[in-house]
Amino acid sequence: MFMKKNFESNLFNLLFVIVGVVLFISAQTIKTGVTTTSIGGAFLPKIVTGLWLVTSILLFVFGLKSTADESPEQMNKKGVIVTFILFVFYIGMINILGFVICSIIYLVFQILLFMPTELRNKRNYILVGAISLVVPILTNLIFVNAFSLIMPAGRIF
Repeated sequence: MFMKKNFESNLFNLLFVIVGVVLFISAQTIKTGVTTTSIGGAFLPKIVTGLWLVTSILLFVFGLKSTADESPEQMNKKGVIVTFILFVFYIGMINILGFVICSIIYLVFQILLFMPTELRNKRNYILVGAISLVVPILTNLIFVNAFSLIMPAGRIF
């Protein structure tokens, strides 16, 4: 049973490496565009795809080195499915609600999805709200003001 799960895990990690290579190569073709700084629209995709590639290679290599006495962790299938649904909602609504509002909604639900039950209290709900508000607003400010990039604006906001 373990060998089958280990094989499936390594196959999944190899798929991530292949997707990472494709994304990394694709990111290299993005044009910088007109910008007032030395960092343009191609900067972040190259960084993110590079990190994806390095992480997936490490997962693949360490997955090959795992032995039979190391039990694999149980995957949270409900969390993966709900995350996928949230991401589809995020992509579908970003042009209507805009980057900031859509990101706030997404972050609240995503953080709450993986927050352990014992940590659900008034103090942590306030922290989740604060993080969900501050991160998209700061991200928008940094991209617009520092990188001179326009984040998606919605029809509503």
